Amino acid sequence: MKKVTLIVPDKIDHVIGSSMGGESEPEDVNATNIKRALCDRDEYHQYYYFESSEKVKVFSIVDYEGRD
Repeated sequence: MKKVTLIVPDKIDHVIGSSMGGESEPEDVNATNIKRALCDRDEYHQYYYFESSEKVKVFSIVDYEGRD
């Protein structure tokens, strides 16, 4: 496994939609919505994303052998 340190904006966009349309609302960043942005990309009606990849920085990547 790898331990990744990210620098991200204070807000993350949360999109909730349906076949009739959708809307985006910024939310405060937390561990749950970062994980959803990274892992839950197949959700049709709800997803999280950062506005710009230029605002997300990978600070470090190191080997990780700890427990979850």
